[in-house]
Amino acid sequence: MKSLEIVRFEEIGRDKWSRAVLMREQDLETVEELRELCEQGCPGDKSSRRESCENHQKDLIRLKAEKERLEAHIRECEAEKLRAEKLLRRAQRADEEERKTAEELSGSLQQATRELGWFRKNGKYGQVTNSDDELVAILEDKFLEGAAKSLFKSLPERYGRSITSLFEEFQAKLRKRQGDSKAEALNEFDGLQREKAEEMWEYLIGVEKWSRLAYPEVGEETLSQMRTTKRMMAARDDDTLHHMLIKK
Repeated sequence: MKSLEIVRFEEIGRDKWSRAVLMREQDLETVEELRELCEQGCPGDKSSRRESCENHQKDLIRLKAEKERLEAHIRECEAEKLRAEKLLRRAQRADEEERKTAEELSGSLQQATRELGWFRKNGKYGQVTNSDDELVAILEDKFLEGAAKSLFKSLPERYGRSITSLFEEFQAKLRKRQGDSKAEALNEFDGLQREKAEEMWEYLIGVEKWSRLAYPEVGEETLSQMRTTKRMMAARDDDTLHHMLIKK
């Protein structure tokens, strides 16, 4: 069995040059000190691990702050969504009222035209009056109401002109009003872009409103696709929303 002195000699002699370099660099005097240092890990390794740990902590803090910011933004979006749904229902009711008004105008005009034609042909009012002025008064009082009555009463010089001329102008004005509304809605929808300071829910209400007014004859599925295109373009221009959509 080897003596302790021989073991120590072999230990010191093996890899003597490299060990001597390490001891000199670390300012060590004995092999035991070198062994302890190796077991503990060199200062450079500790510093590297500490720096890596600190970087991880910073990343965690940054990610936590980003998560909280996104959660707050999501809550804001949900609140905006509720407000938008409320305003959308209001806009839909207004749109429905506008559509009913247009239908009433058209229906009232057609009915009044038929009724007056029949009255004049069959002389229902012949025993009372043959005057166009009096027929205009009867028409306003008995047959027109609401928007149709307001539109008819806006015609200039309703009295003192023939009922035929008056009805021709009424029809032309009605068609122009409907055509102007259609053209305005088309221009508005085609040119819709979200302004920088505009809330997303406000923009979406405009998209919903003008799509229905511009394309009343188009089915809901096609309208939805057209509105989706507008929404995606608006989302693309919103950096935060675009980032959230990509992550999802």
